[in-house]
Amino acid sequence: MTKDTQSMRRFGRAATGVAVTVVAGAAVLALQTLPTPEVIAKPQGVVVDTASAANHSVVCSGSFAELGADPAQPNLAVPQGRQSVVANSEQTRSLAREAGGEEQAGAVYTAGATAQLTAAATQQLNSETVSGLTAYACQEPSSDQWLVGGKTTTGNVTTVTVSNPAAQAATVTLEVYGSTGIVGNQTSSGIVVPAGQSRTIAVNGIVTDEEQLAVRVKATGAAVVATLGTYAQIDIRAVGADTVASQGTPQQRLVIPGVKAVLDGQGDSDAGATELQELVLLAPSEAGQATVRAIRPDGTAQEIANVDLIAGIVTKTPLANWPDDAIAAEISADVAVVGAVESSVLGNGKADMVWYSPAEELLRGDETAVAGISGGELVLVNSGESQASVKLLGADGSETELTLPAGGGTVAKPPSSIFTIHSPAGVYAGVRILADGGAAYPVPPAKTNSENLTVYTQ
Repeated sequence: MTKDTQSMRRFGRAATGVAVTVVAGAAVLALQTLPTPEVIAKPQGVVVDTASAANHSVVCSGSFAELGADPAQPNLAVPQGRQSVVANSEQTRSLAREAGGEEQAGAVYTAGATAQLTAAATQQLNSETVSGLTAYACQEPSSDQWLVGGKTTTGNVTTVTVSNPAAQAATVTLEVYGSTGIVGNQTSSGIVVPAGQSRTIAVNGIVTDEEQLAVRVKATGAAVVATLGTYAQIDIRAVGADTVASQGTPQQRLVIPGVKAVLDGQGDSDAGATELQELVLLAPSEAGQATVRAIRPDGTAQEIANVDLIAGIVTKTPLANWPDDAIAAEISADVAVVGAVESSVLGNGKADMVWYSPAEELLRGDETAVAGISGGELVLVNSGESQASVKLLGADGSETELTLPAGGGTVAKPPSSIFTIHSPAGVYAGVRILADGGAAYPVPPAKTNSENLTVYTQ
């Protein structure tokens, strides 16, 4: 990092003299009481490279954890099976877990300061107690993040896995919000996650019988990555599972790509599926109102619901009359919110749940590296007021150009497992898969460890 300083110069004049006569002394006094002209140079911006010499990383939390899988340790979340990861980096290391083998551990993927980094994980679960498809984008560490999803009612289990890739321990607090406000006990604060390790905390041990959940994860000592795992059983029969990655600070506008309920297992929904989707929202700090719209590919939108928001209370709203051709949900609120949509996939003798989370707007004019999932679809939403041209660049050099109507979007097939999105306009993107279950995740915007900061000195 270079360091450049620029000092400000001030110019002034002062009058002094030797008193020879009363008149001369008065003249000097008069000069001293006059305003002194001052010239101030205009502050000049200095561009400072804030990139550290270190690499940057994303973290995948590891295999899906089942609570009570070991009868001898009913409070221990035990990793099941093995997840598959698609990443554009081969620099990786494992994070130790409280249980499970090394192949079930979390993983840290690393790239150079100026290189884009992307990774996504998926897992198919088929046991008698946990069944479903999970997928999520691996995340950069943060000291403050939100998770929205899951339940702790009878037959439902929700956990939070916190991964610490740093060289020092992190102390973590989980602020759990439900239908009556913030809840918690001694197990939700002061959680120590050692350096290079992951810990899984059962939300059921913090709050029970809760239909809607939002969890704020705050860390000191080191930045961490948090994911939420949730699964359901009906009459001891597994009926769905999912992994939810974190979202950032609450926003007044949320765009959730890909929202779709499926009844036949082939990706097509019908009127009955509208009863299988619910929006979960939390306004952490202020009461307000939110409007929910379904976004269609042609840029038209259908208003679905209006939601009254109570500060600190998690709300759940059915998305009735959801259009079959809708590609995204848009939530516009007069206060900052976090949220997610729970949807269902029913068909082929299987049931699964899908938690759709908000996407961040991809940086205009930048190229964004994306990790896709085999069999997945790419959902693109144009947030601008004019038509946008988007290019998909495959790993093999192929190029696909897509035209997105203003306020609309499209569903496309990814050109390869690792590909790049380029758009001069602001777009939102998500990946979803609706076969052999269902799963979805938003595409994070391009990030490197190289940033420029303009500093004005004075």
